[in-house]
Amino acid sequence: LASHRPISSQELPNVVSELRKQSFILNVSQLKPSPLIVDADGEMHTGHESAWESYDLQLLISGDAKHPFFFLPLRVRLRFGASQLPDIRLGGQLAFPLVSRDRHPPKAFWDRFKASSVASKGDPVVELLRSLRLFLLDPAEYLAYTEGSPEAKRLTTWCRDVARLNGQRLEVIQKYGKLVRHPELFDPVSPLKKEWFHEKIWSFLNGGTADWQDVLTEHVPGEVYSFPFFTDEFCKTLLEEIFNFYDTGLPARRPNSMNNYGIILSDIGLEPFIDKLQELLQPLGEGFFHGPGSCWDGHHCFIVRYREGEDLGLDMHTDDSDVTFNICLGLDFAGAGLQFCGAMGQADHRKHSFTY
Repeated sequence: LASHRPISSQELPNVVSELRKQSFILNVSQLKPSPLIVDADGEMHTGHESAWESYDLQLLISGDAKHPFFFLPLRVRLRFGASQLPDIRLGGQLAFPLVSRDRHPPKAFWDRFKASSVASKGDPVVELLRSLRLFLLDPAEYLAYTEGSPEAKRLTTWCRDVARLNGQRLEVIQKYGKLVRHPELFDPVSPLKKEWFHEKIWSFLNGGTADWQDVLTEHVPGEVYSFPFFTDEFCKTLLEEIFNFYDTGLPARRPNSMNNYGIILSDIGLEPFIDKLQELLQPLGEGFFHGPGSCWDGHHCFIVRYREGEDLGLDMHTDDSDVTFNICLGLDFAGAGLQFCGAMGQADHRKHSFTY
């Protein structure tokens, strides 16, 4: 902080190296150029168009097993650019007091950190993340609000509301964590396994040299593609886990107002697994849907179930997403075609264009 200048791209490898030495940081990704940057005027640019080099780093920060809701690891994205300290964005669905809806720490956190002595000790990025963890675990203690002050009273109410908001979802995750059938699906640190995926798509997504036409099939130009993804064996494994959850009788929040029997995978503890899938699939977004597919920072992943006497299908709708992936997990069935209609705002909107 004493230098009052941004961290240069030449210094970043040393920063990453220091982060990987910290016991409270469970995983550190490879440093990548930021795909999209929004400037002070709200204009969006690709990374190479920016006046200053910008890089993203994904981390996994440990929680505290005794904390009422921050007991699981938390994804954090750091964006290094023209500022002296990296921008911070929290991943996941966990609510925290004072954290904005766009998942950034509040001004009060930054003010406290910059005024503290730790900001000038050791590696400033390490100390920033250490302070972030302390703030998320106990914002009242970190911010040092005077007991009984208006700020402290408001924060106490906020903490109570956040604990209630996180409550049922985390209670289900904790209970099901003792009943899971395939623990490897729930491990937040272990990487995805190559044998879970079709060989061609695994190689392609991990930097293979094949042309995309050898791996993907284009059905609607620039809009709809298909490709083999999970192996049949892994589909069986994932379905075993889903049916195992159904058998527990634990409550499950439904994915949307149109489906009464689906399960949101993050709500049963599979959020880390979906995070890894999203990271694996990111190259497809960058390659085929530049802009909306370039920088995913959230997901709403769920299973839908159709049976006689239950839900039989979904009505026409627009997904609230930048890019949607639909995966057929198998079982024996007839019908259930996936239908696509034209894009919003276009002449073919709500008109059938393709059935997979």
